[in-house]
Amino acid sequence: MKRSTGLWTAGALIFAIVIGVFSVYSYNLNTRAGQEAQRPVTDLPIEGEGEIPEDYQYILRAQDGRIAVFLPQESEPKMIFDVPVAVLPEYDQRQLESGIYVPDYQTLVTLIEDYIS
Repeated sequence: MKRSTGLWTAGALIFAIVIGVFSVYSYNLNTRAGQEAQRPVTDLPIEGEGEIPEDYQYILRAQDGRIAVFLPQESEPKMIFDVPVAVLPEYDQRQLESGIYVPDYQTLVTLIEDYIS
Protein backbone atom coordinates (compact mmCIF):
# COMPACT_ATOMS: atom_id res chain seq x y z
CA MET A 1 0.00 0.00 0.00
CA LYS A 2 2.79 2.40 0.96
CA ARG A 3 4.65 1.60 -2.23
CA SER A 4 1.69 2.45 -4.50
CA THR A 5 1.11 5.69 -2.58
CA GLY A 6 4.78 6.58 -3.05
CA LEU A 7 4.56 5.82 -6.77
CA TRP A 8 1.48 7.99 -7.11
CA THR A 9 3.18 10.82 -5.24
CA ALA A 10 6.33 10.54 -7.36
CA GLY A 11 4.26 10.42 -10.55
CA ALA A 12 2.24 13.46 -9.53
CA LEU A 13 5.43 15.34 -8.66
CA ILE A 14 7.04 14.50 -12.01
CA PHE A 15 3.86 15.49 -13.83
CA ALA A 16 3.75 18.83 -11.99
CA ILE A 17 7.40 19.51 -12.85
CA VAL A 18 6.82 18.70 -16.54
CA ILE A 19 3.78 21.00 -16.65
CA GLY A 20 5.75 23.77 -14.92
CA VAL A 21 8.68 23.51 -17.32
CA PHE A 22 6.33 23.48 -20.31
CA SER A 23 4.50 26.56 -18.99
CA VAL A 24 7.73 28.53 -18.56
CA TYR A 25 8.97 27.48 -22.01
CA SER A 26 5.65 28.41 -23.62
CA TYR A 27 5.60 31.78 -21.85
CA ASN A 28 9.13 32.56 -23.09
CA LEU A 29 8.21 31.69 -26.67
CA ASN A 30 5.10 33.87 -26.55
CA THR A 31 6.99 36.76 -24.99
CA ARG A 32 9.69 36.62 -27.66
CA ALA A 33 7.11 36.36 -30.44
CA GLY A 34 5.24 39.37 -29.04
CA GLN A 35 8.42 41.42 -28.92
CA GLU A 36 9.31 40.50 -32.50
CA ALA A 37 5.80 41.37 -33.66
CA GLN A 38 6.22 44.88 -32.25
CA ARG A 39 9.50 45.58 -34.04
CA PRO A 40 9.15 48.23 -36.71
CA VAL A 41 9.46 47.01 -40.27
CA THR A 42 11.14 50.20 -41.40
CA ASP A 43 12.87 53.30 -40.18
CA LEU A 44 12.37 55.18 -43.45
CA PRO A 45 11.03 58.75 -43.31
CA ILE A 46 7.32 59.09 -42.62
CA GLU A 47 5.10 61.51 -44.48
CA GLY A 48 4.41 64.59 -42.35
CA GLU A 49 7.31 63.91 -39.96
CA GLY A 50 10.46 65.90 -40.56
CA GLU A 51 11.90 66.69 -43.96
CA ILE A 52 10.63 65.05 -47.12
CA PRO A 53 13.46 63.24 -48.92
CA GLU A 54 14.01 64.39 -52.47
CA ASP A 55 15.15 61.06 -53.84
CA TYR A 56 12.18 58.81 -53.05
CA GLN A 57 10.44 56.88 -55.82
CA TYR A 58 7.42 55.44 -53.97
CA ILE A 59 5.14 56.10 -51.03
CA LEU A 60 3.82 53.09 -49.18
CA ARG A 61 0.65 53.82 -47.20
CA ALA A 62 -2.77 52.59 -46.21
CA GLN A 63 -5.63 52.99 -48.67
CA ASP A 64 -9.11 51.85 -47.64
CA GLY A 65 -7.59 49.71 -44.89
CA ARG A 66 -5.14 47.90 -47.19
CA ILE A 67 -1.48 48.40 -48.12
CA ALA A 68 -1.02 50.53 -51.23
CA VAL A 69 1.88 51.85 -53.31
CA PHE A 70 1.75 55.40 -54.62
CA LEU A 71 4.01 57.21 -57.03
CA PRO A 72 5.08 60.75 -56.10
CA GLN A 73 2.62 63.45 -57.10
CA GLU A 74 -0.17 60.91 -57.77
CA SER A 75 -3.34 60.60 -55.71
CA GLU A 76 -4.40 57.18 -57.00
CA PRO A 77 -2.43 54.09 -55.92
CA LYS A 78 -0.32 52.25 -58.46
CA MET A 79 -0.82 48.95 -56.59
CA ILE A 80 -3.07 47.80 -53.76
CA PHE A 81 -2.36 44.63 -51.79
CA ASP A 82 -5.18 42.64 -50.28
CA VAL A 83 -3.55 42.76 -46.85
CA PRO A 84 -5.57 44.45 -44.11
CA VAL A 85 -3.53 47.06 -42.29
CA ALA A 86 -5.47 46.15 -39.12
CA VAL A 87 -3.62 42.82 -38.79
CA LEU A 88 -0.24 44.57 -38.50
CA PRO A 89 1.33 45.77 -35.25
CA GLU A 90 0.11 49.20 -34.12
CA TYR A 91 3.45 50.88 -34.91
CA ASP A 92 3.34 49.65 -38.52
CA GLN A 93 -0.30 50.68 -38.82
CA ARG A 94 0.60 54.24 -37.78
CA GLN A 95 3.49 54.34 -40.24
CA LEU A 96 1.28 53.17 -43.09
CA GLU A 97 -1.47 55.62 -42.16
CA SER A 98 1.10 58.43 -42.36
CA GLY A 99 2.90 57.13 -45.45
CA ILE A 100 6.44 55.79 -45.82
CA TYR A 101 8.84 57.31 -48.36
CA VAL A 102 10.64 54.53 -50.20
CA PRO A 103 13.85 55.37 -52.09
CA ASP A 104 13.94 52.50 -54.62
CA TYR A 105 12.17 49.45 -56.02
CA GLN A 106 14.25 46.88 -54.10
CA THR A 107 13.44 48.57 -50.78
CA LEU A 108 9.77 48.68 -51.78
CA VAL A 109 9.76 44.94 -52.51
CA THR A 110 11.50 44.20 -49.20
CA LEU A 111 8.99 46.30 -47.23
CA ILE A 112 6.01 44.71 -48.96
CA GLU A 113 7.40 41.23 -48.30
CA ASP A 114 7.87 42.14 -44.63
CA TYR A 115 4.32 43.46 -44.33
CA ILE A 116 2.57 40.60 -46.11
CA SER A 117 4.53 37.71 -44.59
